[in-house]
This record gives sequence, C-alpha cells and structure tokens, in this order.
Amino acid sequence: MYFIAPEIAYEYRAINVEILGTKLKVTFFTLATKQPEPFIVDISSGINSFKIKLTQIGNLSLFKAALQFLVNQTLLKREYRGAPIKKQIIPGQAKVAVLSNGDRMNVGWIRIEGDEVVFYTGKGLYNIWRPNMSSTDQKKAEEYKKLTEEELKALGFLDRKKISEFKLIE
Repeated sequence: MYFIAPEIAYEYRAINVEILGTKLKVTFFTLATKQPEPFIVDISSGINSFKIKLTQIGNLSLFKAALQFLVNQTLLKREYRGAPIKKQIIPGQAKVAVLSNGDRMNVGWIRIEGDEVVFYTGKGLYNIWRPNMSSTDQKKAEEYKKLTEEELKALGFLDRKKISEFKLIE
C-alpha cells in the first residue's frame, strides 16, 4: 500500500505483502523509525486473519502519525505555494490567471475570503466592465451591477476558487 503526496513529491510505502505459500508476510514501514515491522499471517483457513492484521496496523499510533505527517506536509506546501499568489491578488484589478492545470483565464479580483478569492470571470469583465460600450451595452452593464453574486455566478459572470488552485498571475 502506497500513499503518494504529489504536492511534496513524496511516496510512502506503508505496507508490503509477500506471499509465502499459505502465509503472508505483511511488512509495515514506519516513518518514525524507518525500521520495517514484518508480521507473518496464516491464510490457510481464509483471509480473515489478514484483514484483522491490516486493521491492527491501521490502528497503530505510528501508522496514524505517518499519515498525519503527510497531511501536514501537504497542507504546508499548499499554504506556501498560495502565499506568493495571494500577494498578487489586488481587489479591483483585472489580470490573467493561470490555474494549476495550465488553463488561463481573465479575472477581475473582487475580494479575498480566507483561502478563497471571489472574482469576475472574463465573461463578467466583458459584459460589465469593458471600455467603450455602446449606450445599450452600458444600460445592460448597469443592470448586471445590481444583481446578487449568486445571480452573477449563474450567468457565468462571477466565480470563486481556492487561492491554491492558481499557479501564476500575469
């Protein structure tokens, strides 16, 4: 059993199982001691003893500590990655944002709420804030400005995302 944490480029092999005839050699690898702990499990009468051993390993404090370590490291990395981006989000500015998956989008920052940011989408910027609009378009834009955030979101004019989803602000 492997746990892969791509945010921190870490792969943790928690449990390895080898078949030895009618027995299984179940090895638990801790992060704390780096010493594997092998257990021999007889499966000649079924796999219940194997299931019990896996449950016992899952309940070990060393196993739980290893998982907690990985979670904490991943959260720290996400927080660190989001910090420089957060400094570039200035409400009232329109920018091009690049998401973690590589997608690029026009955004008009509205506000930061904790680890999320609320912004106008490219469609919202075009329909509400574009310069040199005709008088008809300006009237529509004024009507859009009176809508609630939920209504703007339903139109695709507004969105919110976690700051950690942004890779780059241009």
